[in-house]
Amino acid sequence: MKDAHLTQRDIDKIVAGIIYIIEGLGNGHSVDHHSIFKTMYLADKKKLGKHGVAIFNDWYRKMEYGPVPSISRNALMNEKRKGTKYSEHITYMGKGLENIFENGQVLDAKGIIPVVSAKVNVDHRHFSKKDLEFLDQAISEILEIGIGPDKFMDRSHVSHDQAYNSVPMNEVIPEREIVKTAGNEGVLAYFDERKQFTSMFR
Repeated sequence: MKDAHLTQRDIDKIVAGIIYIIEGLGNGHSVDHHSIFKTMYLADKKKLGKHGVAIFNDWYRKMEYGPVPSISRNALMNEKRKGTKYSEHITYMGKGLENIFENGQVLDAKGIIPVVSAKVNVDHRHFSKKDLEFLDQAISEILEIGIGPDKFMDRSHVSHDQAYNSVPMNEVIPEREIVKTAGNEGVLAYFDERKQFTSMFR
């Protein structure tokens, strides 16, 4: 599991990523949380598999309908989960999240679906060119599957991969397991060396 003590820069990048995905998937409209989380996972999986590092310093927990990024989920559920670990101090570029996101709901046959729109435009300075490349690829994949409640199960299945199946329900999926899904031994070796080097300075 990653370090729970995230820097403000980490949090800003996570929130910027959510805004970027909302812009890419929603085209001016609200987007359901599930579509956002699947896009984040696919983007991180792509970068981890090719370069051994993730875009976001978040961690993915195995839930029934796929991996869920924990900090991102807390950010989007901020106004409904007062008093939880991150709900009081998540900010973006010095602003409270009530100034960043507009939370809403849509009613579907499955029940009430949480959706969100962004009140601000994304600041691209948070991302490298590679970050944006992998985010765009993931957004395209999710758009091809379809967003919204009617494509819920199709999106769920795309993230039920080897990494997802490597841990029990509700446990955090180790990044190493996500890297392994790419089947690239060179990237896996780099990931292990990088983790070992980082641990020497903790």
